[in-house]
Amino acid sequence: MKYLSLKVVFIVLFILFLPSFLTQCCMNSCCGEKNNSKPFFNTIGTTAISYRADTVRNTPEVYNQQPIHHRNYFCWLRAEVEYYSMQKVLPTNFGQSLMACDFIPSRSSEEKIASIQVFSNADYDNALPAGSDLSTIFQISASLRSETSGLSFSSQDYKALSAFLATSPHAFYDACLRLSKAPTVSKKHTFRIEYTQTNGERYTIQTPEIIFQ
Repeated sequence: MKYLSLKVVFIVLFILFLPSFLTQCCMNSCCGEKNNSKPFFNTIGTTAISYRADTVRNTPEVYNQQPIHHRNYFCWLRAEVEYYSMQKVLPTNFGQSLMACDFIPSRSSEEKIASIQVFSNADYDNALPAGSDLSTIFQISASLRSETSGLSFSSQDYKALSAFLATSPHAFYDACLRLSKAPTVSKKHTFRIEYTQTNGERYTIQTPEIIFQ
């Protein structure tokens, strides 16, 4: 009987402290110190796809190396992300809820953008020789929330890249870059995009050669 009583006490204590133990374990592993019930994502990479705007059907077409007007060129940046969240998943009878890390679609990121710079391997115009930062002639439309992502062709959705960065924006889920002026020297450009976050993470993306009209 004594052995049975000790066994019962042990089981009760185990059930009582299990939620706290698992929550702390999860926080110290996959979730780190982020005890947050809201989902978030971390950026681990970025890809770029060059598109030609079909102005008639207002739909994107992947750029096919044919001469293109600068107003119809769009560079879509898509973040490669990891999703995290601390979620209550199991209520208990002891005044606690079991917390668990879960990889789920996220609304936003806790990371912030430090800079987005664009360079070309060729002279763009007389004031912007090869290797110059072309940020001043690019506009951006960015989706900071995963559920509002997508490629936009509406000029109303775009703002100057410098104006966007001045707002200290959070990391984007996806973003689209477009040019505000045409090249006047070379008509062939390979763009290199350098995307830096305030936490020091830096991602470099290169487009294929773009031929402008």
